[in-house]
Amino acid sequence: MDIRKPGFIIEIVDGNIVVGEITRWEKYVIDVVMVSPYLGWEEHLMITGWLTILHYRDFLTDYGENRARLALITCYKKAHILYSDLERFTWVYGNLKKELLEVDKIDDVEIRETIKAKLMDWFFNVAVFSSLSTGLYATKNDRMLTFKILDDYVIRYNKE
Repeated sequence: MDIRKPGFIIEIVDGNIVVGEITRWEKYVIDVVMVSPYLGWEEHLMITGWLTILHYRDFLTDYGENRARLALITCYKKAHILYSDLERFTWVYGNLKKELLEVDKIDDVEIRETIKAKLMDWFFNVAVFSSLSTGLYATKNDRMLTFKILDDYVIRYNKE
């Protein structure tokens, strides 16, 4: 078995050099953070379940390195989608915030929270990442980072 240590990985995606750091590399867990060209996007991978462990063994092999590289590519694709059309996403985000304010007026808590969750899922999986065509889905960290980027863009350029 080949033992791996945290370090940097480099991939070329769509002609762009993408640099990531493996911040955690354990038997069943890998964390990858992109450091260039977009900062802060991350993926967390785990091997869970007895059958999966039997099949894949662990991440301390070439399998783990390949999965880390795929995770870095996924980070890049998500960030690239957002930054390539930031103006439009900011406009859609402004509309989402208006809709969420209207939903807050609903008295029934269960219905209100269900509608909010559906709106958030729509925003990320349809409006931003177009999950059906790209295969990309927003994690909790992706959602928080996306909101931060959009809020910063709105503040910086006074859009909305």
